Amino acid sequence: MKYRYFVFRLSKLKIFCTLSIITIIICLCFYCNNSFKSDLIFRIDDVITANNLVEGANEGSLKEDEPKINGFNILGKIQIPSINLDTYILEKTDENSLKESVTKFYGGDINTQGNFCIAGHNFKNDKMFGDLYKVKVGDKIVIQDNYGRSLDYIVYDVYKTSPKDLECLKQDEEGSIQITLITCTTAALKRLIVKAKVIYD
Repeated sequence: MKYRYFVFRLSKLKIFCTLSIITIIICLCFYCNNSFKSDLIFRIDDVITANNLVEGANEGSLKEDEPKINGFNILGKIQIPSINLDTYILEKTDENSLKESVTKFYGGDINTQGNFCIAGHNFKNDKMFGDLYKVKVGDKIVIQDNYGRSLDYIVYDVYKTSPKDLECLKQDEEGSIQITLITCTTAALKRLIVKAKVIYD
């Protein structure tokens, strides 16, 4: 009798422990998923904060006849041969546009003096920055506007930083033409930054 009671108690304990572990795993998955989703995009308030804190940025001109993808204006194209990336740059950065392609996050007009900042998810597809971590100093990036004019940029810096660090958005680049590519690291804990500039022969 005592043995059966002990087995019964042991079975209840196993069931309780199993259910507890399952509950904890479900809660952790829910929390991590929500945290990942909320941190993965560059939120609108981040953009507003950047606009307020970084001085000297140009607004960039808007054209009525720009080509579109699902309602989002296309500013041009970005090509990174070293990772086989060839995708459109959309004008607006928000949760919906970031699902379509990479987007202009900050700065002036495409291929003009200053620091043109481009943001994108790190999704593994041919429209996003999923392989951006493979880019190295010395790699070439081609930016083309809607008129077919393109400039070659050479990567000069690759680093990771805090999501709160806005230094990469600075516009005072001493008259040079630069781009900054921004995406999340795994689990969106940090931002991966790739900086490149036009180098004239």
